Amino acid sequence: MPRGWPRYGSEIDIFRKRPVLDCIREVQDNDRFLSFRFGEVESRDLQQRMKNARQLCLIVSGPNGSGRSAMARWLVGLYKHAQGQHAFAFGEYDPGDVKDVPTACKNLLQGLAEHTAEVLDQNVDEGPAKALLTALTSPMIGTFDVTMQTRLQAYSRTMDRANARFGCILENVGSRELLTSAYTIFENTSAILVCTVTDAERERVAKEFLDSHPDVIDVQLQPLLPGAAWKLLENRWTQGKAIFPLPLDSAHLQESFERPLRTIGRALELLSGMFEMKLANCGEGDVWPKDPALRLSREQIEDFIRIQEDWRRYRS
Repeated sequence: MPRGWPRYGSEIDIFRKRPVLDCIREVQDNDRFLSFRFGEVESRDLQQRMKNARQLCLIVSGPNGSGRSAMARWLVGLYKHAQGQHAFAFGEYDPGDVKDVPTACKNLLQGLAEHTAEVLDQNVDEGPAKALLTALTSPMIGTFDVTMQTRLQAYSRTMDRANARFGCILENVGSRELLTSAYTIFENTSAILVCTVTDAERERVAKEFLDSHPDVIDVQLQPLLPGAAWKLLENRWTQGKAIFPLPLDSAHLQESFERPLRTIGRALELLSGMFEMKLANCGEGDVWPKDPALRLSREQIEDFIRIQEDWRRYRS
């Protein structure tokens, strides 16, 4: 007799084995992301702005677990599809402990150069990739920002001739200097630049910059609305190839996520723990829905969430 997630028809733990949505490389991830992030009107407005813009800069901020990385990738993916070019090169970098601004920017562009060669089916020593790598290793002429701006514009022109666009994500920007430098370097290019900032760092790193750059799009992530938790569960259930219908009532789940509102990361933790406890209680048996005992009642949903929240408070 099956035990664990196979009782719901899935060969994997749907909450632990699913990677972050990658809307750049996986077109179908766009629809999954939209289903719990944007309304139809908001999505259409963003798509139109992406289509009309040659160059875009966006700052994504939000608390830990709010989905900054997924949002950044969705925005770059939206730009990629809106531009409709032959090819799209992409670079992504998290500076981590790297404090030196030129080093962080060079590392970001190094990844962009390598992916450029890949998407254009070229070697790194030819075409736009070579131009960008040469720009990174050649001596600076004047300030770093202005020199790299000129060189990235030259790279951008070679990408235009190849009917290609490009974009970059700079994760967890920790200083206003890095934010300003990256923005300056990408000015007047055929590209999208998305920088992510934690809520804790937003005031120090991004607020003054946003005030002085009205062209930059400010994306502030909020906790998930109650109904989004159901859509999030549906997405994971579908990806895990579990058996429908879902073994709980949507209204019961929504009630449990009304107060307090949670980030996407916390919502996933609670959903994961909820099913982990349910499966542990059920042990071995028939698959859902042949075994109706696998259904979660309103009381069980509330209890499983309360237990996790109590444990979290105890640990803190």
